[in-house]
Amino acid sequence: MKALHHNADAFHNRTDSELTEALRRGEEGAFEVLFLRYWKQAHCFVKSRVFSNEEAKEIVQEVFTDIWHNRGDRQIENFKTYLFTALKYRTIKYIRSLINHKKYWNHYGVFIPKSANQTQLDIDYDLLADALEQGMERLPEKTKAVFMLNRLQGKSLPEISKALNLSEKAIQYHLTKSLKELRLHLKDYITPLITIICSGLF
Repeated sequence: MKALHHNADAFHNRTDSELTEALRRGEEGAFEVLFLRYWKQAHCFVKSRVFSNEEAKEIVQEVFTDIWHNRGDRQIENFKTYLFTALKYRTIKYIRSLINHKKYWNHYGVFIPKSANQTQLDIDYDLLADALEQGMERLPEKTKAVFMLNRLQGKSLPEISKALNLSEKAIQYHLTKSLKELRLHLKDYITPLITIICSGLF
């Protein structure tokens, strides 16, 4: 942990409530103490959901930056609760941005029934994103991690093997498992999502 700046020393032993009140007044020292107090927990919380150290750092930084910029506009009763709620929703937004990005839809052809594999589908992206997000939450932790790293972040098997300390055979197992379970979860969503059938996307 880096040393506190001089103007933060006065806030070092303050409670969260006292720091939050000082934050509302624009005290940078109070903000710095809150940042240092919760940075590690916040980073671990986000990283356990996005499986990327750099993305986790960026999300945490964005949330703290937002807290500072809006310090005078929001009534924060419990800083820790407020922080982790904000982190949760920012993380969901990040995951949804991956799901909704059209370059990833090539990966989702695996969820379309075989009878439609050679057709172009006009899909309700928001509905499928919601369904896929729900399905991912039901996956075991390692299986979810492998799916996200491979299908959403485009990592190769060797890269995932290094990141998760798993053999490539184990990664193949978890990837196969994730696709199988997500197909089962999404099967009830696919039919209403197909609004126009033309030719040639998948």
